[in-house]
Amino acid sequence: DPVYKADMAEAGTILEQDPPAGTKISEPVTVNLVVSRGPNFDNTKVPYFVGKSVKDMLSLLSNSKVVVDFTGRKAQNGEKEWAVISQEQSSAEFVPVYSRVNVEITFPAKPEEDSVYGIFEANLADYPYPVEMSLECIEKTGQKYEIIKLNHTGGHFTVPYLVSEGSELILKIAGKEVKRQFIKQLMKC
Repeated sequence: DPVYKADMAEAGTILEQDPPAGTKISEPVTVNLVVSRGPNFDNTKVPYFVGKSVKDMLSLLSNSKVVVDFTGRKAQNGEKEWAVISQEQSSAEFVPVYSRVNVEITFPAKPEEDSVYGIFEANLADYPYPVEMSLECIEKTGQKYEIIKLNHTGGHFTVPYLVSEGSELILKIAGKEVKRQFIKQLMKC
């Protein structure tokens, strides 16, 4: 995996390598690359998530260029359940790509029997470039499905889930499993 850094060279240009070009080798060796991110950093408009169901929000997030930090609480006083109730608002219309946005969701006040909800969390390395991540669920019946697939820059990773009790959640980065969590009881909020 290359290391990316800001540079005036076009994005994707190899700036450095170790071992250097021309080094004689006699056996397999790992080549470490430093690659340009390019001189221009894109900006993006933050989608408006408030009022959307968590399912719709996660679908939007898959194609968005922001990183969302989720918090949640039980729905109260007739609030819509399993929905986005607030999000951090930026005063700027556009923000640098993969800026972080805080979003609060509501959990079901009385979830269905055998349903478990919560926020999956992982502390990851900070990546200089967004990488593909996915959160998958394997139910105790063996049925497997993807909760979300998105590009993320690492650090604090959060995704809300509503799954059946006894499920396993699996976080993968670039297709490689990095965390597995067994869901065995109702989370308290």
